[in-house]
Amino acid sequence: MRGQIPRWKPALDRALEKDPKSNEAVYQLATLDEGSALQARVRTVVHRGFFDKESRSPLLYTTTDIRLPKASQIAANSRVELAFWIPGVQEQFRISGNAYILPSSRFLEDTHELQGGLAPLPEKETQRIVKAAKELSDSFFIAKLLPDGFDWEGKRVEVFDSMSAHMKASWVRPVPGTPLKKYEDAKAWPEVVPKVGEAKGEEKAIVKEALKNFALVVIDPFFVDYVELGVTPNQRTTFTKDANGWTEEIVVP
Repeated sequence: MRGQIPRWKPALDRALEKDPKSNEAVYQLATLDEGSALQARVRTVVHRGFFDKESRSPLLYTTTDIRLPKASQIAANSRVELAFWIPGVQEQFRISGNAYILPSSRFLEDTHELQGGLAPLPEKETQRIVKAAKELSDSFFIAKLLPDGFDWEGKRVEVFDSMSAHMKASWVRPVPGTPLKKYEDAKAWPEVVPKVGEAKGEEKAIVKEALKNFALVVIDPFFVDYVELGVTPNQRTTFTKDANGWTEEIVVP
């Protein structure tokens, strides 16, 4: 297995292909909030895909809003764990790894707009986001997850454009989790956002803000616990990555 794509990756691919809802694949992602007495935080995110052709070891990626606490938590501690449960095949993949968030290449240049843009923020919140973005940007490029020359910004824009117009609009709303006086206030927010190359007139400013807040989350796994409950007897295998590659071990389910 050393130097080869680990067996858990094609197993996960097959599981997602067989599941009737694989186009809606999600997993639970846990981070550590070091500002709250080491409180674990977990949320459901959409599985966007893999970098496996470009990388010697499979890299998962999803998306986030750079303004969310999730970004600050990963900036402070990159260790994360995620869990896929794929009901169509009765299989679970629990994956531990290091997460890296790729913010906009212009995020730090555009931070002044946080105070006066479509969703202005208090100064303290702006400072938190700016600090997290700087740390995330630095740590991402230090990681060198893929060969030099890979167009990360181009990939970020490509993934942004692949989102639905309604989903893209979520990145121009006020920061999720901040107080809202009444539900009806949400009616004033943009409902749809066009693709980057399709914006016209006033839409261009909206697209610019949405894209500024949009980030990729790339996860570099180092441990996978793969459980197969759809076979008898049940099977469980762990995969561990070190400097020499991946090794696997059969364990008790």
